[in-house]
Amino acid sequence: WNVSAGTIEEYPGNLNEYYDHLARSSVRLTDELYDHHAADNPSAQHTADRKRRKSKKELKRERAEMRRKIREALSPIEATIQELEEKISVLESRQEEIEAELWFERVNHEN
Repeated sequence: WNVSAGTIEEYPGNLNEYYDHLARSSVRLTDELYDHHAADNPSAQHTADRKRRKSKKELKRERAEMRRKIREALSPIEATIQELEEKISVLESRQEEIEAELWFERVNHEN
């Protein structure tokens, strides 16, 4: 969710997709600012184009760094989740065994 300016905007997808959306939004805003500046000062068009290219490269690098940090942060969490899912699986199997034993005892007790 994005909470800003008194509104809440929900984003479908995962965290990486949300960060990609933010990065794309940032590129659009940067492009609009450079275009506006170039329109006010036509001689600055070339400089604006160079800055835009540099800015896109920087944004791409920043997005890659952000993805790396996210993966780094999520890695131990995902490992813990995997361990817990394995424990749950073992416990569910044991639960099924116990329920089968109880059912068998009840059936035999009734006969």
